[in-house]
Amino acid sequence: GGSDRPPSGYDLVSLADDVHGAIRALGHESAVVVGHGLGGHVAWVTANRFSSTVRGIVPVSAPHPVAVRSLRGRLLSGAALQYLSFKVPLLPERTLATQAGMERLLRSWAGPRTRAQVTEAAGYYAALLARPGAAHSALETLRDMLLGRQTLAALEPAVQVPVMSVQGQVDPVQPAQAYARDTHHVAGRLQQVTIHGVGHFPQEEAPNQLTEVLLPFLADLVPAQ
Repeated sequence: GGSDRPPSGYDLVSLADDVHGAIRALGHESAVVVGHGLGGHVAWVTANRFSSTVRGIVPVSAPHPVAVRSLRGRLLSGAALQYLSFKVPLLPERTLATQAGMERLLRSWAGPRTRAQVTEAAGYYAALLARPGAAHSALETLRDMLLGRQTLAALEPAVQVPVMSVQGQVDPVQPAQAYARDTHHVAGRLQQVTIHGVGHFPQEEAPNQLTEVLLPFLADLVPAQ
């Protein structure tokens, strides 16, 4: 909620360019890109556009965007329909900027055993999204998920860098079939990890377990300093 919130540039290609720019601006020649949800989709595009900069990617709750696109419409749970409803103008912005609306979202996307834990932060997230333009900007990437010609071109080549794809076992938003199709989009090393008992937010629902699988992957790609 505290970023610049520009009026445009929320397509995956523009966001991948931003990630590459941030890596360079921070003085690094390369990085491992870790992203959740739409951030994971950005990681997929960044890996293809900047393979010399990206050492590897860790998309969390984010199967390859083309795999998601090919299944959307066939396997729609209630949570997935809610995800698509965010494309409607104005109403989602108003809903997400309220604590009640944010609690409903977090509760419906989390795993049954971790809902109370995840919804504790609802007020904090709602306050951030209540800032002028914040909710609208947050939803613009999702609204661009029809994948235009430029984005599809960026996603067409199989990813060459190492990939660790992390999914929650009971994620109601992304179908398991989409993760299974990641194999069609990775030419290099692919490690698929399922965290049991969690939904769409592994970093919120099981942060220790996510860290345990993430650190060995990073250590393998990033030399010790």
